[in-house]
Amino acid sequence: NPTSYPTKNPSGTPTSSHQASNGISQLPSNTPISPSSSSLSILITTPSSTLSKLCTQEIINGFVWPTTLVYVTVFGPCPKGAIGNSSRTCNYISLLQKAKWSAVSTLNCISPQFRNLQNAVSKLTASNNNASSILKSLENITATSGNQSLLGGDILIANSIMQKVADTSDEFSIQKDDIYNYITSGSNLLELNNKDQWSAIQQNNLGTTKVNQNLDLYCSRIGLYNTTIIINTKNIVAEMSSYNSDDPNTYQFPNDFDDQLSDPFFQEGDSSTTWLTDDQISLPPTVFQGYTNNTNVKVISFIYKTLNDLIPNQVDESLGPSSQDWIPRSKIISTSLYPSRNDTLSDPIEITLRKIPLTELQFDDEIYTTDNATLSCAFWNFTARFNSTANGAWSDTGCFMKYSNITHVICRCNHLTNFAVLMRLSERNLTEAIQQSLSIITYIGCGLSIIGLGLTLVTYGILWKFLANTTHKIHLNLFIWLFISNLVVILLTFGQTNKILCASLACLLHFSLMVAFMWMLIEGIHIYLALIKIFNINEHFLYYYLSSFGIPAVISVITASVTCGIYGIDFYINTQ
Repeated sequence: NPTSYPTKNPSGTPTSSHQASNGISQLPSNTPISPSSSSLSILITTPSSTLSKLCTQEIINGFVWPTTLVYVTVFGPCPKGAIGNSSRTCNYISLLQKAKWSAVSTLNCISPQFRNLQNAVSKLTASNNNASSILKSLENITATSGNQSLLGGDILIANSIMQKVADTSDEFSIQKDDIYNYITSGSNLLELNNKDQWSAIQQNNLGTTKVNQNLDLYCSRIGLYNTTIIINTKNIVAEMSSYNSDDPNTYQFPNDFDDQLSDPFFQEGDSSTTWLTDDQISLPPTVFQGYTNNTNVKVISFIYKTLNDLIPNQVDESLGPSSQDWIPRSKIISTSLYPSRNDTLSDPIEITLRKIPLTELQFDDEIYTTDNATLSCAFWNFTARFNSTANGAWSDTGCFMKYSNITHVICRCNHLTNFAVLMRLSERNLTEAIQQSLSIITYIGCGLSIIGLGLTLVTYGILWKFLANTTHKIHLNLFIWLFISNLVVILLTFGQTNKILCASLACLLHFSLMVAFMWMLIEGIHIYLALIKIFNINEHFLYYYLSSFGIPAVISVITASVTCGIYGIDFYINTQ
């Protein structure tokens, strides 16, 4: 039904209404609309030439986001109890040639409890820096249950509170429980449920990397004297150690936490460390030899469970011009030294990182694919400029890959900071129309091959009594398995809805193609034996059969079994 959106002139007096058809506003470009309390606010910021694309109506949490033109921002109410407004933008994805809603942004929504805590933390000073009650409250209000997420505005306030506490704290004001509450608050902010809000924040502001900086700064203020403190939360494991510069041993993190129980302080919390799988950073003794003798060095280390899915994917020029193509393929691990060392290390540190399975990576699979992906050892450079702002970016300067296999990567770097293995994705350059065209070409090509091979097999059957020799036996087997391979390619398109059937057909395709290749090899061997060795060829045909079926059977079955056993059936049947 036609809807009327009231507009206001600069003085705030309603002037006129622009009619909309089917809920779509018909307005000039760049026209802001200030609705009444019961209306949506819509801001158009695009040339009129692109206004033919639409995002369809959606209902989220009981609120209706109407059918909207591309590049139009729609404002709605905040969740119950919060002050401000939420918003969504109808974006146009050129690669997909379609309009798509952004996630609901709540950057302008603030809950009363966060506003009150912000007022309380503003009173902290260097001389009045006891933040125990503030940190306990922060830990409580940042905790969410189920699939709930924090509001974007609340995340911004929580991050600013953590920064204020870190700036004003010292080793005399920090209590034992404060450390746990501070790191747990950071862990709460890094819940995956908050991903959409972090994405909105990080478009123009420091986001998750600021949480990382706040954690590092706060932990550097803790007084450590021959003490190791380990904090284990749901999404962060932290270790703060006192290390003597004359110690000849290699520093490693994470280490076996069970061995740390005898230390002065070990607080595990309510979380399990089962996600700590083989990731480790090792510092050689020469790292500490750059200090004067008998210096007490604070070693602050973190490993993050979810940061790899939340951190911006922007990269500097060392990794290429395109940022959207890169995502972390491992957990993020970091180590810092205080007093800090800003020089290049004489001996590189070594970082062992486990590759996250491809099926667990989070990226837009409509746009990107992991086919032909490349890996790079990288670190987060906090001072790097990206899009003219110094918000930091991934860089591989000073890092190189020492070793890589199917599950792990070993990196070496000549400096300290946050490390990860990055994977460069490939763009899906195929639109739906192109994909449909390729499917048709596949059907036609395989169909013609099947017809041709079928006619050939019929001809062999009719004339077999005249063709029954070793050469034609080899050709007949080759044609049979090429016929089966083409048939399986077509059948695969109909078996994609059933994983077991799809995996079985994929294994059969692997087997049939290898059998065809084996018969090609056998023909070469047969010609060699017939023309060079002058052997009785018929005596070897049994071996031809055993090798042509046995070798492909062993390889295809082992491939399917090992791949499905380690990575699961979804990995085996994907586009890899």
